[in-house]
Amino acid sequence: MFFFPVLLVVVFAGFVVQQFLPPLPGDVRIYLLPLLVFYSAVATPFWMMLIVAAVAGLILDAFQAQVMTGVLGPDGTPLLSVEIVVGWSILLNAILGAIMSGFRPVFIRGRWDVYVLVSFLAGVFTSVVVAVEFIIICFRRGGFFYTRDIGLRVAGSGLVAFAIAPALFVCLNILARLCHYEPHPERADGR
Repeated sequence: MFFFPVLLVVVFAGFVVQQFLPPLPGDVRIYLLPLLVFYSAVATPFWMMLIVAAVAGLILDAFQAQVMTGVLGPDGTPLLSVEIVVGWSILLNAILGAIMSGFRPVFIRGRWDVYVLVSFLAGVFTSVVVAVEFIIICFRRGGFFYTRDIGLRVAGSGLVAFAIAPALFVCLNILARLCHYEPHPERADGR
């Protein structure tokens, strides 16, 4: 299947593009990697989604791994403290992708209303990814703090994902068909 390696290249390209997109007002970020994982969850077999989730999570975790210095051990020597560890987003992407793949039987029929549902879930799950990252950072720093700006970042990232998901999914469907992969096989069969 030629679409699978192309999808992995799109995941890497999506990460690069995501890093260069400027933040929206309120420091709201546009997250493309979760949307690509969620698309793979509804448009490809489960094993493909797991590999896409692992690749996307590994790319994101390798880029976001934060090692804090300046913490002293009991003997006065500096210690390295890892604030965000590699692997957390792989697991989270796989869990959310598994939930999203439950909608694959409906998605393969190719009805337009399913795009609304899947886009809504992609927005909610993108907010979950941002919220979990915030909770992990709070947990590692030893205290929970919440401001209106943090709530805006979490909710705003989900709203942006909900807004761009339908167009992104349609573009990925076109790319899939160019690679001779049909994301809606039941519609193509006339069922």
